Amino acid sequence: MNNLGWMLKATGGDPVECLTVLRAALQMQRELIGIEHPDTLTSMNKLALILQDQGNASEAAELCSEALVARRAVLGNRHQGTLLSMCSLGSLYLEIGHVMPALALFKEAVDGAHETLGDEHPYTRSFTQHLAMAVRAAERAQAEGRAAARSATATTLGSPNRVPEQRRSENFSQAVSVE
Repeated sequence: MNNLGWMLKATGGDPVECLTVLRAALQMQRELIGIEHPDTLTSMNKLALILQDQGNASEAAELCSEALVARRAVLGNRHQGTLLSMCSLGSLYLEIGHVMPALALFKEAVDGAHETLGDEHPYTRSFTQHLAMAVRAAERAQAEGRAAARSATATTLGSPNRVPEQRRSENFSQAVSVE
C-alpha cells in the first residue's frame, strides 16, 4: 500500500488520493508492526515529505517529530537515520518559522555527524549547510526584531531626534513654572 502511494506521487496522480493511501498504509504499519519498526519510521518520513510538498509543513513537522522520538529510542542519538530525521525536522521547523528549535536540531545533527561519520562525509557537509541556513535565519529574525523595536519606539516617541528636544522643552517648562 505504501508503494501504491509513492507510485501515485511519482506518476502525478491525485495528491489527495496519494495522501489517503499513504495515511492508510502508515496506520496499518503502526497497528501491525508498531511505531518503532524501521519501515513504519520510513513511512512516517515519506508521508511528512508529501505533506510538506503539499504545503502542510505544520502537520509534516508533527509527524517528523514523532518519528524522531521513536528513532532516538530505537537507534540512538548518533545513528545515521536519527541524524537524518533531525535534519528533516529542522528543515520543517525553519519553514514554519521555528528558528531556535531548528538551530538546536541542526547543531545536534552536525555534532553527531562529525563524531560518527567524520568531517568529509556528505551528510556532515549537508547538515553543516543546513545549520548555516538556520543561523542566517536567526540573524534575519533578530535584525527584523530590532527594526520593529526601533520603529515602535519612533512611533511612540516621534523621531529619535525629538527625545533631546522633548527633554529640553520639559526642562524649560519646569524652569519657567518654578519662577
